[in-house]
Amino acid sequence: MKAIFRNFFFVLKRFKTSSILNILGLSVAFAVFIVCLIQVYYDYNYDRSYNKSANIYQLVQLYSDNNRGITMTTPMAKEMSEVFPEIKSYCLIRFIRNETFDVINKTGSKQKFTATVNDATIGLLDVFTPKILAGDPRQALTQKGKAMISENTAHKFFGNANPIGKTVFFHYDKAPLTIVAVFKDFPKNSSLSNDIFVYLPDDDPSNYNYKGYFEILPRDVNKLIAKINGKKKYGELISQRFNNPKDEVKVKAEFQDLTSMHFDSLKSDGTGSITTTLSLLAIGILTLIIAYINFLNFSIAMAPARVRGLNIQKILGANSRTLRYIVAAEGPFFSMLAFIISIFIISFLKQSSIYEYFSADLSLQKNWILLSIIGGLSLIFGFLFGLYPARYITSFQPAIALSGSFSLSGKSVKLRNTLITIQFVSAITLIIVSVFIKTQHDYMKNYEWGMQKENIVYLPCQQIKTSIIAFGEELKKDPRILDYTASYFIPGEVGMTWGRDFEGKQVSAVIWPVYPNFLRFFGVKIREGRDFQNSDSTGAKHGIIFNRQFLKNNSLKQILGKDFEGFNAKLSIVGIAENVNYSSLKDSIQPMAFAILNDRQMQWVIIKISGTETSSTINYIKKTWEKYSDEDFDIKFLDKSINDLYKNESNLSKLISIFGVVIIIIAIMGVYGLIVFNARYKSKEIALRKVNGASVKEIMLMLNRSILIQLVIAFALAVPLSYYIVHRWLQQFAYKTSVYWWIFLLAGLLVFVITVITVSWQSHKAATANPVDAIKNE
Repeated sequence: MKAIFRNFFFVLKRFKTSSILNILGLSVAFAVFIVCLIQVYYDYNYDRSYNKSANIYQLVQLYSDNNRGITMTTPMAKEMSEVFPEIKSYCLIRFIRNETFDVINKTGSKQKFTATVNDATIGLLDVFTPKILAGDPRQALTQKGKAMISENTAHKFFGNANPIGKTVFFHYDKAPLTIVAVFKDFPKNSSLSNDIFVYLPDDDPSNYNYKGYFEILPRDVNKLIAKINGKKKYGELISQRFNNPKDEVKVKAEFQDLTSMHFDSLKSDGTGSITTTLSLLAIGILTLIIAYINFLNFSIAMAPARVRGLNIQKILGANSRTLRYIVAAEGPFFSMLAFIISIFIISFLKQSSIYEYFSADLSLQKNWILLSIIGGLSLIFGFLFGLYPARYITSFQPAIALSGSFSLSGKSVKLRNTLITIQFVSAITLIIVSVFIKTQHDYMKNYEWGMQKENIVYLPCQQIKTSIIAFGEELKKDPRILDYTASYFIPGEVGMTWGRDFEGKQVSAVIWPVYPNFLRFFGVKIREGRDFQNSDSTGAKHGIIFNRQFLKNNSLKQILGKDFEGFNAKLSIVGIAENVNYSSLKDSIQPMAFAILNDRQMQWVIIKISGTETSSTINYIKKTWEKYSDEDFDIKFLDKSINDLYKNESNLSKLISIFGVVIIIIAIMGVYGLIVFNARYKSKEIALRKVNGASVKEIMLMLNRSILIQLVIAFALAVPLSYYIVHRWLQQFAYKTSVYWWIFLLAGLLVFVITVITVSWQSHKAATANPVDAIKNE
């Protein structure tokens, strides 16, 4: 062991530059590998923390027009549970909504808190089995006005006081909510949010607003799907939905296991992407492999300077096998040192903006088990990658080594060239992929939705102490405020679906409750009929306007003036609007309708500003807001909110760009090591060529020729590989950028220029060295 330590410190001292580059490359590679693996582990374990994770399935409805739905009605879920014995239990959860609460503190004063509220049925306790820390959760999920809250929410609301029996108040209508149970927070990588769960009562059989989760044994899933989609009638609602012969668009049921839903690219809720996860895994592994390839190259590059010394030790009695193990032990030492440094790098990352690109917690304390495993692997990797250099360096006979007349075998040359080519292929491919991801992100960011999104801001309007009209007209006194409207949803977050029997067909559409001037505000074009009028929001009948996709999907033509069933009211179809995007561009345009619903309170007031003097305009809106509301001023820009829909793509683009630069740097380090080796290995040849009149240019070309040939081969391999990756990645988007040929060429040229600069610098040093020194040393 003493000899191993002595040898390691000798290498550090004798080969400072190579050792520093080796440790630096491995350290950065380990940091990339660790953060990528933490994120991959986080994503892979999404929704796997529940006791019954393996038995939880979500109902998915597949339409014959290639659309699909992941929501259902409360009566349908109840009927399915009663009819099919394969369903052990079920629960429905309504989409999360943010609410503001008043909490009375110890001094009797009110404090305002914002929390997410989830409406859920009693089956939540059976399906997801939350750990109850205090109270009776069944009250919360069977009685209105009761709530079950998470441990962290209880601490946020009440500090260390016992929350059971305490009351909080919905801020906008002062409705009380009594806390009757506390549960342990679900992990961050869960579909279920924490904060608050309240009772979800039975709803209208046409209101498709709820996600359905079912406990089913895996062996019974296919049997259940066959029953639902079969011709036999199992229940009125089930048959009407899945076996209605009148429907031109057929609906089939599918049950998707919950653990795979995180990676479902068709969910459009942005929770996860299998492409992103696999990309990060590939990048982490690739970065580490490239760094260890560099380790091999640097080790071989140092060989000419080490062979003579090691063989002198052989002559003095050292055992060849012992020497081989001593040299091989350098790998684990370099690996472990690099791993330790990478831990400090990751600690630094937590303070940087890069941390924001990961949804997983990168803290060392949370991931100590994973870090311990990687630390152990670093020793194994180091030893394995150290075996070849150790074998190579100690393989020469003393007589040949002392004379200095040794050379690489053809097999060794091929191995070295193959490794360098792999590095070039990786670098070029990552550049191409990262540029296309950025291009797609910019394409989505700048895509015309069919609705204006620039210079538009929005505010929650539930807490305004006056009417939206009064608030809006007050704002319009300033000429920088061009217009205002209101909506139940913000573009990109529309989440209400209705299923109806219309014109003898079972139809469904996304419903967007809006103010009468909403379409004019956003510049949505009317193709048939008319736009909303103020009279459409008064009297017994309200107005509704469908998009063209609704007609196309349901093979409908003349529907103007006809009635469409609303919430306890008839909605008159007054117009047909142009198709507009209302969600992520990952999804194709779906059937939807804008509706005027008096009994549906608006959630957001939306304001159009001139775009000049933006800061002072926002200050004016804030002052007006403070006249009519006690809430915190929380204004948002619509274009930023829409861009956030593509946060995964944006983060992936930035990460791949950063890691791509890292891989290029590490790869260039490897090329540098190779040039160092060539310069030392061919030092006598270089000297003799110079003595015989060879120019510096000729010598540089001799040293660089093989590198440039490998770069050309790497480019030829990287182009089809990266095209396949980019093509597959773009398939998840309904609207996507073109695959531009110049991006492939640009990536190749970039790596070419960086490589030429690097190798030319080192080869120029070798070509201009004094030939007398090289011949004398030989």
